[in-house]
Amino acid sequence: MKFLCVFFLLITISVFSQEDSFSVENFSNINNLDSVANVYRKNLKKSVSTPQLISYSKILKQLGKIDSSYYYLNRAKASILKSNNKDSVLYFYTLKAELARFDANRYLMDKTLLESEKFLKSNSKYKFNSEVFVYYLNRKAAFFNEFHDGNKDTLDLILNLTNKVLKLEHLVKDKSIIAYSLNEKAKFYESHGSLKESLKLYYEALEYAKKNKIDIATADIARNIARYHQAYFHDIKSSVEFLEKAYDASLKTKNMTQLYTNSRSLAEMYEILEEYENAYKYQKLETKYLNNIYNLRTSNLLKSNEYNLRFKEQKEIIKNKTTEAENSKRYLALLLVIVFLIVLGLFTMYFYNLKIKRSNKALKELSNENKFLLSEANHRINNNLQLVIILIADQLKKLNNEQQSSLKNLLSKVDSIATLHRHLYKNTNKETINVKDYLKEILINFNELLNEKNIKLDYKISTIYLNTDTAMYFGLLLTELIINSMKHAFGNQKQKQISFLLTEENGLVDFKYSDNGTNSKNVDIKPKLVDKICRQLKVKLYINRTDGFLFTFTKQV
Repeated sequence: MKFLCVFFLLITISVFSQEDSFSVENFSNINNLDSVANVYRKNLKKSVSTPQLISYSKILKQLGKIDSSYYYLNRAKASILKSNNKDSVLYFYTLKAELARFDANRYLMDKTLLESEKFLKSNSKYKFNSEVFVYYLNRKAAFFNEFHDGNKDTLDLILNLTNKVLKLEHLVKDKSIIAYSLNEKAKFYESHGSLKESLKLYYEALEYAKKNKIDIATADIARNIARYHQAYFHDIKSSVEFLEKAYDASLKTKNMTQLYTNSRSLAEMYEILEEYENAYKYQKLETKYLNNIYNLRTSNLLKSNEYNLRFKEQKEIIKNKTTEAENSKRYLALLLVIVFLIVLGLFTMYFYNLKIKRSNKALKELSNENKFLLSEANHRINNNLQLVIILIADQLKKLNNEQQSSLKNLLSKVDSIATLHRHLYKNTNKETINVKDYLKEILINFNELLNEKNIKLDYKISTIYLNTDTAMYFGLLLTELIINSMKHAFGNQKQKQISFLLTEENGLVDFKYSDNGTNSKNVDIKPKLVDKICRQLKVKLYINRTDGFLFTFTKQV
C-alpha cells in the first residue's frame, strides 16, 4: 500500500512539473508522509514548479518542519504573485497566514490577512474557485477563533464564516475543511457559553473526520473534546480516553507537534489519575518528540548559516574577479595611450598592485573578524531562543483563561532575556556585560507591578562585569524571585518589602535576596525554577524562612 501511494505521488508530481496549474491538495489522509516528502525532495532536485513547492511546503508543515515549510512557500511566492491566476494568489495568502498561525507568529498572520483582504477587494468581481475560497473562509474563521479576545463582532463573524463554509460542503473535495469548520463552530458556541451545543458539534466534527479518514483533523478535534471534559466536567478519565484517540491519530500522520502536545497532555492526565507507569511512558515520549522538534530547528538553522556563508564567499569571489577585470582594462588602456612612457607605466602598475594587495589583506582580516562576530552572535541568539521556548512550554502547562497573571510572569522572564540582548547590542565588548546596568533595568521594569501591590523595593548593586551567560542567569533568577514574592509571600500585611543586594569582593560575587512576607515564615520553600537556574550557575543556594524569605549564594568569577 505504501509503495502504491508513493507511486501515485510520483505520477502526480510529474504532471505538476509539466503545468503550473493550481489545486488545493489534501495530505491529511496520507500516513507515510516521510516517504512522500522524500519523493518530493528528489523530484525538486530535477525540476521545480510552483505546485510542487506549495505541496512540499504543506507536507513539511504537517511533519513539524516549520522553518523549511516557510522556505519552500516563499520560493513559490514570486511566480504566484506575478501570475494572472487569482485563485493561486488567494491560496498562497491563505497558506502563509495558516503557517504563521501554526507557528504562533501573530504579527505575520495579521499582516498576511490584511494583504489577502486588500487583494479580495481589488478583485471583488472575480468568481474565485470554490475549493480555494471555502478553504480561505475556513482558515479565516480559525484565525479569528484563536484571537477573538471575547469581541462580540468578531465572534459573530466567526459564526457567519463557518455557516458559509458548511453550506458549500457539496462543492468541497477536501473534507478536512468541513471537519475543521464544524470544529470552529463548536469553539464559537463554547466562547458563548453554550456548552451543550458546543460539545454536540465537537462530537459531530470528530465523527465527520473519522468517517472521512482525516487523521490530522481527528487528532485536533479529539484533543479539543479531551480539553472540554477536563475543563467543564472535571472528568479526567474521559479526557484521557479522547487524548489516547488523538495520540493514535497523530501517530499515523507523524506530525511532531501533535505527537509532542498529545504525549505531554497524557503524561499530565495519568499523573493526576496516579497511574504513574503510563505517566512515565508518555513523559518519555514527550521528551523524545521535543528533542526531535529541537533537533529539526537546530539543523535548519545550521544549514541556513552554512548557505549564507557560502553565498557571501561566492559574492566576494565575484566581486574580486570583477575588480580584477576592471583593473586589467584600465591598465591596458593606460599602456596603449602612453607607450612612450612604458617604464613609468610599469612602475605605476607595480605600485597600484601593491596597494591592492594591502587593501585586500586588510579586507580579508576585517571579513574574518566579522565572520567570527556573526557566528558568535548567532550562537548566543540560538541559545537564548531555546531558553524562551522552554520557559513558554513550562508556563503554558499552568495557564488557563482565568490566570492572566501567569502570562505576565512569562513576559517578565522573556523581557529579562531581551534586556540582556539590548545591553549586548550596546556594548563594544560582546563577551562581558555590566551586570549593574542590566539588573537595574530589570528591577525598573517591575516598578509598575510592585506599585500596584504596594510593595517597596530596596536594592544595591555593585559594578560587576560578568560573562553574558552568567549575567543572563542572574537576570532570570532575580525575575523569578520577584514574581514568587509578589504571588506567594505577602498576605494582608501593610508593610511589604523586597530587598536585593549584589556585591563583589576578591573575585566572589555575593547574591542576596529577601522579602518580609508573612506567608513565607517557617514554610518549606524551594522553587523548582530557582533550583534549576542555580544548578546552571553551579552554586549552592541557601534559604532561610525565619523572618520571611531569604535567599543567598556566592559565586567565584
